[in-house]
Amino acid sequence: MTIQSSAQIGQVIRNAVAFDVKNWQGGMMNTDSLIQSVQDLFTVLEQRKIDYVLVGGIATLYYVEGRNTQDLDLLMAVSSLEKLPELKVSNRELYFIRASYNELQIDILLTQNPLFKKVHSDYAKPQRFLDRDIPLATVEGLLLLKLYALPSLYRQGNFARVGIYENG
Repeated sequence: MTIQSSAQIGQVIRNAVAFDVKNWQGGMMNTDSLIQSVQDLFTVLEQRKIDYVLVGGIATLYYVEGRNTQDLDLLMAVSSLEKLPELKVSNRELYFIRASYNELQIDILLTQNPLFKKVHSDYAKPQRFLDRDIPLATVEGLLLLKLYALPSLYRQGNFARVGIYENG
């Protein structure tokens, strides 16, 4: 499936959440609201002229079929993040922030990191989706980000994610 609209981005995330057995325990979230949350987030980013780049699994789906992801990954400066008070930050590290927008999980890679800044400035271009232009990392930018992440995943012993990164 080639992603063509922000609604389809929401559908990919909704399906990944809905069909992940780990999410079946406890109260089931309304996964249909994820589609609207994705569209609302992209509208807010556009209206506030927030400088970001879409990376991660959704960006990969623009180029390659068969990827599954439960979140959005964005490259963004701290100053841009400050324009989004709706985000609820659950974890903050030096170069990474995990937040939520309604039920939607968002991982933010901060451009304070020199590599993230390089991808943001040199390896991104707007791609037309049916309903809007979304700044998207190029294939080269996505590869740089994967190569950056691999050593850390090996050190953590997170071999499930290593497999995804090496094969996706």
